[in-house]
Amino acid sequence: MPPITVAHIEHALSSHRASRVPLGGFMKQAAVAAIVRDGGGGAELLLIRRSERPGDPWSGHVAFPGGRVEPGEEPDEAVVRETREEIGLDLRRAARPLGGLADVMAKAHGKPLPLIVRPFVFALPAGDARGDEGAPFSPNSEVQEVMWVSLAYLQERGNRGTLVWRIAGLPIELPCYRFGGGDHVLWGLTLKMVDELLAVVEG
Repeated sequence: MPPITVAHIEHALSSHRASRVPLGGFMKQAAVAAIVRDGGGGAELLLIRRSERPGDPWSGHVAFPGGRVEPGEEPDEAVVRETREEIGLDLRRAARPLGGLADVMAKAHGKPLPLIVRPFVFALPAGDARGDEGAPFSPNSEVQEVMWVSLAYLQERGNRGTLVWRIAGLPIELPCYRFGGGDHVLWGLTLKMVDELLAVVEG
C-alpha cells in the first residue's frame, strides 16, 4: 500500500468528527499532541518515552506529549503549554493544527480513572529536522526520550505483537508495537489513539 503522507492525514481529518465525552462530576481533562511530519518514507509520528518516576502510573511509557488541563484552561491551550514544557516545541509557532481524535477515558493498572484525554493532531513542515541529530528537542525532567516512528511501520499489522500485563493478578495479552531494538513499547491508551488515526486515514 502507498505510504501515508501528511496531506493524506490533513484531508482525512478535515471531514472527521471526533466523538466527545461529556465532562461531569469529578472528571478531569488532559490533552495530548499527535505530531506528524513527512519523512523519506512517508509520514512519521512523534512519540516520547516518559521518565521513570515513582507514583506516576505512566512511568516509562511511550506516549504523546501532553498533560493535565489546568482550571480555567481549554484543552487546546493545555496541549500547547504542555508540549512546550515537556519537549520545548511551541506548537503555535512551529506546527499546523490538522484536527482532533476521539476523547479517551484514561486507565491505570486496568482500572478507569476520572480523566478524559483529548488528542489533537499537528503537522510540522516537511523536512523539519527537529529531533534529528544536530537539532534536538529540549525535553524536561518528565521526558526521557523523543523519537520519530514511521506510520508505515505502524500501518503494517504484521509488525504488531503482544505483551503480557497483569490485572488483578491475572495475566492478559495486549496488542503492542516494539521498536528501538525492542526497548520501546507502544501500547495501551496511546496505541488506541494511534489506531484511530490510522483508521481515519485509511477510511
